[in-house]
Amino acid sequence: MKFKTQLLFIFLVFMSSCAPKEPASTQLPIPTLMSITQKSTTIPTVMNITPKPTITFPAVATVQMKTKYLAYDVVQDSQTYIALLPIECLGKKGPNCQERGIPDTYQRDMAGPLIWDASGNKLGLISNINGKQNLTILSFDTFPPTPTLFGTPEREDCPTWSPDGKRLAITKENSANEKPGPELWLIALDKQEQKLTDEGGCASWSPDGLSILFTHYTNDANLGGNIYLLNTINLSALDKTTLKTNLDRVANASFSPDGTQIVFDGIKNDRQSIYMIKTNGAGLQELTATLPEASSPIWSPTGKQIVFTSQTSHTTPREIYVMDSVGKHLLNITNTPTWDDYSPAWSPDGTQLAYVSLRDSGQFNIYVVNKDGTGLAKVTDETTTSEFNYPSWQP
Repeated sequence: MKFKTQLLFIFLVFMSSCAPKEPASTQLPIPTLMSITQKSTTIPTVMNITPKPTITFPAVATVQMKTKYLAYDVVQDSQTYIALLPIECLGKKGPNCQERGIPDTYQRDMAGPLIWDASGNKLGLISNINGKQNLTILSFDTFPPTPTLFGTPEREDCPTWSPDGKRLAITKENSANEKPGPELWLIALDKQEQKLTDEGGCASWSPDGLSILFTHYTNDANLGGNIYLLNTINLSALDKTTLKTNLDRVANASFSPDGTQIVFDGIKNDRQSIYMIKTNGAGLQELTATLPEASSPIWSPTGKQIVFTSQTSHTTPREIYVMDSVGKHLLNITNTPTWDDYSPAWSPDGTQLAYVSLRDSGQFNIYVVNKDGTGLAKVTDETTTSEFNYPSWQP
Protein backbone atom coordinates (compact mmCIF):
# COMPACT_ATOMS: atom_id res chain seq x y z
CA MET A 1 0.00 0.00 0.00
CA LYS A 2 2.82 2.32 0.89
CA PHE A 3 4.52 1.45 -2.40
CA LYS A 4 1.33 2.37 -4.37
CA THR A 5 1.09 5.69 -2.56
CA GLN A 6 4.65 6.54 -3.54
CA LEU A 7 3.99 5.66 -7.18
CA LEU A 8 0.90 7.90 -7.14
CA PHE A 9 2.91 10.81 -5.75
CA ILE A 10 5.64 10.47 -8.38
CA PHE A 11 3.00 10.30 -11.11
CA LEU A 12 1.35 13.55 -9.92
CA VAL A 13 4.67 15.39 -9.75
CA PHE A 14 5.52 14.25 -13.30
CA MET A 15 2.16 15.43 -14.66
CA SER A 16 2.55 18.78 -12.93
CA SER A 17 5.93 19.41 -14.61
CA CYS A 18 4.48 18.59 -18.03
CA ALA A 19 1.41 20.82 -17.67
CA PRO A 20 1.40 23.89 -19.97
CA LYS A 21 2.62 27.03 -18.23
CA GLU A 22 0.84 30.38 -18.41
CA PRO A 23 2.54 32.38 -21.16
CA ALA A 24 4.59 35.40 -20.13
CA SER A 25 3.22 38.85 -21.08
CA THR A 26 4.09 39.86 -24.65
CA GLN A 27 3.04 43.52 -24.33
CA LEU A 28 5.73 45.77 -25.79
CA PRO A 29 6.99 48.65 -23.66
CA ILE A 30 5.21 51.88 -24.57
CA PRO A 31 7.74 54.32 -26.03
CA THR A 32 8.11 57.65 -24.31
CA LEU A 33 7.05 60.89 -25.95
CA MET A 34 10.70 61.73 -26.54
CA SER A 35 11.37 58.54 -28.51
CA ILE A 36 8.23 59.05 -30.60
CA THR A 37 9.18 62.62 -31.40
CA GLN A 38 12.73 61.68 -32.30
CA LYS A 39 11.50 59.24 -34.93
CA SER A 40 8.95 61.57 -36.50
CA THR A 41 10.28 63.48 -39.51
CA THR A 42 7.07 64.15 -41.46
CA ILE A 43 7.08 67.66 -42.88
CA PRO A 44 4.00 68.67 -44.85
CA THR A 45 4.15 70.82 -47.92
CA VAL A 46 2.84 74.37 -48.01
CA MET A 47 -0.61 73.37 -49.17
CA ASN A 48 -0.97 70.82 -46.36
CA ILE A 49 0.02 73.13 -43.51
CA THR A 50 -2.88 74.11 -41.31
CA PRO A 51 -3.50 77.72 -40.26
CA LYS A 52 -1.42 76.99 -37.15
CA PRO A 53 1.33 74.76 -38.60
CA THR A 54 1.61 71.46 -36.74
CA ILE A 55 4.83 70.30 -38.33
CA THR A 56 6.61 67.66 -36.23
CA PHE A 57 10.37 67.85 -35.77
CA PRO A 58 12.84 65.75 -33.77
CA ALA A 59 12.76 66.70 -30.10
CA VAL A 60 16.55 66.58 -30.00
CA ALA A 61 18.09 67.97 -33.17
CA THR A 62 20.44 65.39 -34.67
CA VAL A 63 20.05 65.97 -38.41
CA GLN A 64 23.00 67.87 -39.88
CA MET A 65 22.32 70.54 -42.50
CA LYS A 66 24.01 69.14 -45.62
CA THR A 67 22.39 71.29 -48.28
CA LYS A 68 21.88 75.01 -48.83
CA TYR A 69 18.46 76.60 -48.76
CA LEU A 70 16.47 79.59 -49.86
CA ALA A 71 14.58 80.84 -46.81
CA TYR A 72 11.40 82.89 -46.97
CA ASP A 73 8.37 83.88 -44.90
CA VAL A 74 4.97 82.28 -45.50
CA VAL A 75 1.84 84.06 -44.30
CA GLN A 76 -1.13 81.69 -44.39
CA ASP A 77 -4.52 82.38 -42.81
CA SER A 78 -3.00 85.09 -40.57
CA GLN A 79 -0.31 82.71 -39.33
CA THR A 80 3.34 83.05 -40.33
CA TYR A 81 6.19 80.56 -40.48
CA ILE A 82 9.62 80.29 -42.10
CA ALA A 83 10.07 77.93 -45.04
CA LEU A 84 13.30 76.45 -46.42
CA LEU A 85 13.60 75.15 -49.97
CA PRO A 86 16.78 73.41 -51.22
CA ILE A 87 18.68 75.55 -53.70
CA GLU A 88 18.78 72.73 -56.24
CA CYS A 89 14.95 72.63 -56.18
CA LEU A 90 14.33 76.22 -57.22
CA GLY A 91 11.74 76.15 -59.99
CA LYS A 92 11.34 72.37 -59.72
CA LYS A 93 8.75 70.02 -58.21
CA GLY A 94 8.90 66.45 -56.93
CA PRO A 95 9.06 64.32 -53.79
CA ASN A 96 12.62 65.48 -53.07
CA CYS A 97 11.77 69.14 -53.61
CA GLN A 98 9.44 69.94 -50.74
CA GLU A 99 9.95 72.88 -48.44
CA ARG A 100 10.85 72.37 -44.80
CA GLY A 101 8.86 74.49 -42.38
CA ILE A 102 9.92 76.09 -39.11
CA PRO A 103 6.70 76.69 -37.16
CA ASP A 104 6.04 78.73 -34.03
CA THR A 105 8.50 81.47 -34.95
CA TYR A 106 5.85 84.18 -35.33
CA GLN A 107 2.44 84.97 -33.93
CA ARG A 108 -0.43 86.39 -35.98
CA ASP A 109 0.51 87.86 -39.37
CA MET A 110 3.95 89.16 -38.48
CA ALA A 111 6.68 88.82 -41.14
CA GLY A 112 10.06 90.41 -41.69
CA PRO A 113 13.43 90.12 -43.44
CA LEU A 114 15.55 87.02 -42.77
CA ILE A 115 19.25 87.81 -42.23
CA TRP A 116 21.86 85.02 -42.46
CA ASP A 117 25.26 85.40 -40.84
CA ALA A 118 28.33 84.90 -43.05
CA SER A 119 28.71 81.24 -42.05
CA GLY A 120 25.13 80.35 -42.99
CA ASN A 121 24.66 78.70 -39.59
CA LYS A 122 22.57 81.42 -37.96
CA LEU A 123 19.49 83.31 -39.09
CA GLY A 124 18.52 86.59 -37.48
CA LEU A 125 14.98 87.95 -37.68
CA ILE A 126 12.46 90.05 -35.83
CA SER A 127 9.76 87.89 -34.26
CA ASN A 128 6.71 88.52 -32.11
CA ILE A 129 6.54 85.03 -30.62
CA ASN A 130 6.68 86.51 -27.11
CA GLY A 131 4.07 89.14 -27.92
CA LYS A 132 6.65 91.83 -28.67
CA GLN A 133 8.75 92.75 -31.69
CA ASN A 134 12.13 91.36 -30.65
CA LEU A 135 15.28 89.88 -32.11
CA THR A 136 15.28 86.10 -32.53
CA ILE A 137 18.23 84.01 -33.70
CA LEU A 138 17.86 80.53 -35.17
CA SER A 139 20.95 78.33 -34.98
CA PHE A 140 21.26 75.85 -37.88
CA ASP A 141 24.19 73.81 -36.57
CA THR A 142 21.57 71.04 -36.55
CA PHE A 143 18.00 70.84 -37.80
CA PRO A 144 15.48 71.89 -36.65
CA PRO A 145 17.21 75.11 -35.63
CA THR A 146 17.55 76.14 -32.01
CA PRO A 147 15.87 79.53 -31.36
CA THR A 148 17.25 82.15 -28.99
CA LEU A 149 14.91 85.01 -28.07
CA PHE A 150 16.21 88.39 -26.95
CA GLY A 151 13.22 89.48 -24.89
CA THR A 152 13.90 93.14 -24.21
CA PRO A 153 10.98 95.50 -23.53
CA GLU A 154 11.74 97.74 -26.51
CA ARG A 155 10.50 97.25 -30.05
CA GLU A 156 13.49 96.10 -32.12
CA ASP A 157 14.18 96.25 -35.85
CA CYS A 158 16.85 96.16 -38.59
CA PRO A 159 19.20 93.42 -37.36
CA THR A 160 22.51 93.17 -39.23
CA TRP A 161 25.35 90.75 -38.49
CA SER A 162 28.97 91.69 -37.86
CA PRO A 163 31.32 90.00 -40.36
CA ASP A 164 32.58 87.58 -37.68
CA GLY A 165 29.02 86.60 -36.67
CA LYS A 166 29.55 87.46 -32.99
CA ARG A 167 27.39 90.59 -32.74
CA LEU A 168 24.44 92.32 -34.35
CA ALA A 169 23.66 95.98 -34.80
CA ILE A 170 19.98 96.64 -34.18
CA THR A 171 17.57 99.53 -33.63
CA LYS A 172 15.34 99.89 -30.58
CA GLU A 173 12.42 102.18 -30.00
CA ASN A 174 12.66 103.45 -26.43
CA SER A 175 9.48 105.14 -25.26
CA ALA A 176 11.48 106.92 -22.53
CA ASN A 177 13.72 108.58 -25.11
CA GLU A 178 12.56 112.16 -25.64
CA LYS A 179 14.28 112.36 -29.03
CA PRO A 180 12.37 111.12 -32.09
CA GLY A 181 13.40 107.94 -33.82
CA PRO A 182 15.00 104.72 -32.61
CA GLU A 183 18.28 104.13 -30.78
CA LEU A 184 21.16 102.12 -32.26
CA TRP A 185 22.47 99.19 -30.19
CA LEU A 186 24.92 96.30 -30.40
CA ILE A 187 23.84 92.88 -29.13
CA ALA A 188 26.27 89.99 -28.63
CA LEU A 189 25.27 86.34 -28.83
CA ASP A 190 25.60 86.08 -25.04
CA LYS A 191 22.95 88.85 -24.86
CA GLN A 192 25.37 91.54 -23.67
CA GLU A 193 24.17 94.89 -25.02
CA GLN A 194 25.69 98.29 -25.69
CA LYS A 195 23.87 101.43 -26.78
CA LEU A 196 25.70 103.29 -29.55
CA THR A 197 23.50 106.34 -30.20
CA ASP A 198 20.30 107.94 -28.94
CA GLU A 199 19.25 108.46 -32.56
CA GLY A 200 20.02 106.08 -35.39
CA GLY A 201 18.57 104.08 -38.22
CA CYS A 202 19.41 100.77 -39.85
CA ALA A 203 23.13 100.04 -39.82
CA SER A 204 25.71 98.39 -42.09
CA TRP A 205 29.07 96.87 -41.12
CA SER A 206 32.25 97.45 -43.07
CA PRO A 207 33.68 94.19 -44.49
CA ASP A 208 36.55 94.24 -41.97
CA GLY A 209 34.18 94.87 -39.07
CA LEU A 210 36.04 98.02 -38.00
CA SER A 211 33.23 100.48 -38.84
CA ILE A 212 29.46 100.74 -38.64
CA LEU A 213 27.49 103.23 -40.72
CA PHE A 214 23.94 104.39 -40.08
CA THR A 215 21.46 107.08 -41.07
CA HIS A 216 18.76 108.97 -39.16
CA TYR A 217 14.99 108.50 -39.28
CA THR A 218 14.11 112.17 -39.55
CA ASN A 219 12.88 114.78 -42.00
CA ASP A 220 15.40 117.30 -40.62
CA ALA A 221 17.86 117.77 -43.49
CA ASN A 222 20.56 118.81 -41.00
CA LEU A 223 20.47 115.23 -39.65
CA GLY A 224 18.53 113.12 -42.16
CA GLY A 225 20.80 114.04 -45.07
CA ASN A 226 23.95 112.66 -43.41
CA ILE A 227 25.63 109.29 -43.17
CA TYR A 228 27.41 108.53 -39.90
CA LEU A 229 30.36 106.18 -39.35
CA LEU A 230 31.35 104.70 -36.00
CA ASN A 231 34.73 103.17 -35.20
CA THR A 232 34.10 99.76 -33.60
CA ILE A 233 37.62 99.50 -32.15
CA ASN A 234 36.83 102.00 -29.40
CA LEU A 235 33.05 102.14 -29.10
CA SER A 236 33.25 103.57 -25.58
CA ALA A 237 34.57 106.79 -27.12
CA LEU A 238 31.88 106.74 -29.83
CA ASP A 239 34.25 108.11 -32.45
CA LYS A 240 31.73 109.29 -35.06
CA THR A 241 32.45 110.61 -38.58
CA THR A 242 29.78 112.56 -40.46
CA LEU A 243 29.49 112.34 -44.24
CA LYS A 244 27.38 115.22 -45.57
CA THR A 245 25.41 114.52 -48.76
CA ASN A 246 23.45 117.81 -49.07
CA LEU A 247 20.31 115.74 -49.68
CA ASP A 248 17.06 116.14 -47.79
CA ARG A 249 17.04 112.56 -46.49
CA VAL A 250 19.05 109.36 -46.97
CA ALA A 251 18.36 105.72 -46.13
CA ASN A 252 19.30 102.10 -46.97
CA ALA A 253 23.02 102.83 -46.90
CA SER A 254 25.56 99.99 -47.08
CA PHE A 255 29.29 99.43 -47.56
CA SER A 256 30.60 98.01 -50.82
CA PRO A 257 32.19 94.53 -50.50
CA ASP A 258 35.67 96.13 -50.70
CA GLY A 259 34.76 98.74 -48.08
CA THR A 260 35.68 101.79 -50.19
CA GLN A 261 32.22 102.99 -51.29
CA ILE A 262 28.77 103.49 -49.79
CA VAL A 263 25.58 103.14 -51.84
CA PHE A 264 22.26 104.53 -50.57
CA ASP A 265 18.98 106.06 -51.66
CA GLY A 266 18.41 109.74 -51.12
CA ILE A 267 15.62 112.27 -51.53
CA LYS A 268 16.12 115.71 -53.00
CA ASN A 269 13.16 117.98 -53.85
CA ASP A 270 10.73 115.08 -53.29
CA ARG A 271 12.53 112.84 -55.79
CA GLN A 272 14.14 109.58 -54.66
CA SER A 273 17.25 108.25 -56.40
CA ILE A 274 20.30 105.99 -55.87
CA TYR A 275 23.58 107.65 -54.88
CA MET A 276 27.12 106.59 -54.10
CA ILE A 277 29.84 108.22 -52.00
CA LYS A 278 33.34 107.23 -50.93
CA THR A 279 33.87 106.30 -47.30
CA ASN A 280 35.98 109.46 -46.87
CA GLY A 281 33.01 111.60 -47.93
CA ALA A 282 34.30 112.47 -51.41
CA GLY A 283 32.94 111.71 -54.85
CA LEU A 284 29.17 111.90 -54.31
CA GLN A 285 27.36 110.86 -57.50
CA GLU A 286 23.81 110.07 -58.54
CA LEU A 287 23.51 106.70 -60.29
CA THR A 288 19.85 106.70 -61.40
CA ALA A 289 19.27 110.20 -62.79
CA THR A 290 17.25 108.80 -65.71
CA LEU A 291 14.60 107.18 -63.47
CA PRO A 292 11.82 109.08 -61.69
CA GLU A 293 12.01 106.96 -58.52
CA ALA A 294 14.66 104.49 -57.31
CA SER A 295 15.33 102.98 -53.89
CA SER A 296 16.69 100.09 -51.81
CA PRO A 297 20.07 99.45 -53.49
CA ILE A 298 21.93 96.21 -52.70
CA TRP A 299 25.51 95.39 -53.71
CA SER A 300 26.21 92.14 -55.53
CA PRO A 301 28.61 89.81 -53.65
CA THR A 302 31.41 90.81 -56.05
CA GLY A 303 30.68 94.53 -55.74
CA LYS A 304 30.52 94.89 -59.53
CA GLN A 305 26.74 95.38 -59.73
CA ILE A 306 23.86 96.89 -57.76
CA VAL A 307 20.24 95.75 -57.72
CA PHE A 308 17.42 98.12 -56.74
CA THR A 309 13.71 98.78 -57.22
CA SER A 310 12.29 101.58 -59.32
CA GLN A 311 9.21 102.88 -61.08
CA THR A 312 9.03 104.01 -64.68
CA SER A 313 6.65 106.74 -63.50
CA HIS A 314 5.15 107.87 -60.22
CA THR A 315 1.96 105.90 -60.91
CA THR A 316 3.40 102.59 -62.17
CA PRO A 317 4.27 99.51 -60.07
CA ARG A 318 7.79 98.85 -58.84
CA GLU A 319 10.17 96.82 -60.96
CA ILE A 320 13.66 95.45 -60.33
CA TYR A 321 16.74 96.81 -62.07
CA VAL A 322 20.40 95.84 -62.18
CA MET A 323 23.25 98.23 -63.06
CA ASP A 324 27.00 98.20 -62.73
CA SER A 325 28.70 99.90 -59.80
CA VAL A 326 29.04 103.24 -61.61
CA GLY A 327 25.43 103.43 -62.78
CA LYS A 328 25.96 102.13 -66.31
CA HIS A 329 24.38 99.21 -68.22
CA LEU A 330 20.97 99.68 -66.60
CA LEU A 331 18.72 96.63 -67.08
CA ASN A 332 15.11 95.99 -66.08
CA ILE A 333 15.19 92.29 -65.20
CA THR A 334 11.50 91.81 -64.32
CA ASN A 335 9.52 93.75 -66.96
CA THR A 336 6.12 93.41 -65.30
CA PRO A 337 4.55 96.87 -65.64
CA THR A 338 1.19 95.63 -64.32
CA TRP A 339 2.32 94.14 -60.98
CA ASP A 340 4.78 95.08 -58.23
CA ASP A 341 8.19 93.38 -57.98
CA TYR A 342 10.26 93.94 -54.86
CA SER A 343 12.57 92.52 -52.15
CA PRO A 344 15.41 91.32 -54.43
CA ALA A 345 18.15 89.14 -52.92
CA TRP A 346 21.44 88.13 -54.54
CA SER A 347 22.49 84.49 -54.67
CA PRO A 348 25.83 83.87 -52.87
CA ASP A 349 27.68 83.56 -56.19
CA GLY A 350 26.08 86.72 -57.60
CA THR A 351 24.60 85.04 -60.69
CA GLN A 352 20.90 85.00 -59.71
CA LEU A 353 18.32 87.04 -57.87
CA ALA A 354 15.32 85.90 -55.86
CA TYR A 355 12.48 88.37 -55.49
CA VAL A 356 8.78 88.76 -54.68
CA SER A 357 6.24 89.51 -57.40
CA LEU A 358 2.50 89.69 -57.89
CA ARG A 359 2.80 88.71 -61.56
CA ASP A 360 0.70 85.91 -63.08
CA SER A 361 -1.95 85.64 -60.35
CA GLY A 362 -1.85 88.88 -58.39
CA GLN A 363 -0.64 86.88 -55.35
CA PHE A 364 2.66 87.26 -53.52
CA ASN A 365 4.99 84.60 -54.94
CA ILE A 366 8.76 84.17 -55.08
CA TYR A 367 10.66 83.97 -58.35
CA VAL A 368 14.30 83.40 -59.28
CA VAL A 369 15.93 84.94 -62.34
CA ASN A 370 19.44 85.25 -63.76
CA LYS A 371 21.04 88.65 -63.26
CA ASP A 372 20.66 89.38 -66.98
CA GLY A 373 16.89 88.78 -66.80
CA THR A 374 16.90 85.32 -68.39
CA GLY A 375 15.91 81.97 -66.90
CA LEU A 376 12.87 83.13 -64.94
CA ALA A 377 11.59 80.39 -62.59
CA LYS A 378 8.62 80.44 -60.24
CA VAL A 379 9.62 79.13 -56.81
CA THR A 380 6.27 79.23 -55.00
CA ASP A 381 2.84 78.71 -56.50
CA GLU A 382 0.08 80.38 -54.53
CA THR A 383 -3.10 81.58 -56.19
CA THR A 384 -5.44 81.94 -53.20
CA THR A 385 -4.69 83.20 -49.70
CA SER A 386 -1.03 82.59 -48.82
CA GLU A 387 1.70 85.20 -49.21
CA PHE A 388 5.43 84.56 -49.65
CA ASN A 389 7.91 87.27 -48.70
CA TYR A 390 11.53 88.18 -47.95
CA PRO A 391 13.57 85.53 -49.80
CA SER A 392 17.06 85.07 -48.36
CA TRP A 393 19.80 82.76 -49.69
CA GLN A 394 21.79 80.70 -47.20
CA PRO A 395 25.53 81.45 -47.72
